Amino acid sequence: MKQLTLDLLAHWGEGLVILSPRDVKEEVMLRLSKQIHKKRGEVCFDPQFYLPHSDLKKLKDYSFWPSTYDTMAFWSSGQLDRLVIDILKKNAELDTKYVILPGLLAPRVDVMWLKYQEMIRESAKKHQKQEKMLMTIALGGKAVRDDSQIQAVLDASNKWDVDGFYVVLEHPDSNYIVSDETWMTNAMELCAGLKVRGKIVVFGYSNQQMLSLACANVDYICSGSWMNVRVFPQDKFMESEAEFRNKSIWIYSPDLFSEFKVNTLDAAKKSGLIGAILPKHPHDVEPGKKIYIATQPSLIAEFNIAFFYYLDRLRNQAETLKLATFDTTMSNYLAKLDHASTQVTLLKSSGIKSAPRDISLGQEAVVDALNMLVLRRRGQLKRKW
Repeated sequence: MKQLTLDLLAHWGEGLVILSPRDVKEEVMLRLSKQIHKKRGEVCFDPQFYLPHSDLKKLKDYSFWPSTYDTMAFWSSGQLDRLVIDILKKNAELDTKYVILPGLLAPRVDVMWLKYQEMIRESAKKHQKQEKMLMTIALGGKAVRDDSQIQAVLDASNKWDVDGFYVVLEHPDSNYIVSDETWMTNAMELCAGLKVRGKIVVFGYSNQQMLSLACANVDYICSGSWMNVRVFPQDKFMESEAEFRNKSIWIYSPDLFSEFKVNTLDAAKKSGLIGAILPKHPHDVEPGKKIYIATQPSLIAEFNIAFFYYLDRLRNQAETLKLATFDTTMSNYLAKLDHASTQVTLLKSSGIKSAPRDISLGQEAVVDALNMLVLRRRGQLKRKW
């Protein structure tokens, strides 16, 4: 992923990279940050303090990570200040664009979690007053589905004196494409509610379904190569997590907001249906498009090509989907989503399938979320666009 990151930055000429202690050793991270800056990129550092009891060696090897974590002692004896100071030092060392403050994953938004959030903010403000700070809001799947808990976060966050928010939401049942209308509606409401206050919103662990957040005016969506950086899996931060990789190569079709296994592209080629998947955008060229136009795509497809193409096209879409006004952004996105879902459904009827990375699985959830966004936030978003 490190070389892929540098290759993408060289191709784009800019970009924001979220550095992950879970995936990059501490002694390597400073060197990587310098390489990113040389490519005219910018960095943020996600401290990944979601599960402070984590036994994951990759995290515990970092100098800022507490050697032990006792809830009462940590929040009452100065240990929090030491953690925050060390993370601020790490941000200065890495020359980050924003300081992402540590935040616990909330299985449920309760009084104690909200208190811890406020304590983190107070500690950071006490020790750093110059840098732009993003408060981490990390919520479990059940918390996202609870309207009252989302409202509690919005109410409390109104008092958090920070520049913005780094939002990390666990998908229901770890599904790649979310079909749960309530989850999607509340994710949209949370992001929009933060944006209408003029805050920076960075949405972590994203895939193509989260392009819909352009309608909530989010500033960034963050994604990566493997599935566990496109969906937030809390097991990723525990030692017991199996280092599993789905070895199938998936190729992104940006026009369809869906991904297809490369063997499925072979079948589409043979049946004369590849044209329905082939990207139409004039800039969809090397390296990904050559897979689509190959006589047998599976013979030339590679993971790095698939990852590069996915992230390049996702970035292009994130940049171009947000238009001059809320209404035009909404109508443009809905038209593209409808086209994508219709085409994917037609392909499925001919045996060309892209599940579980098929956008039609989440179309209803996204449309419901956007309809509710119009009802709740249209006026505010129009004024703040």
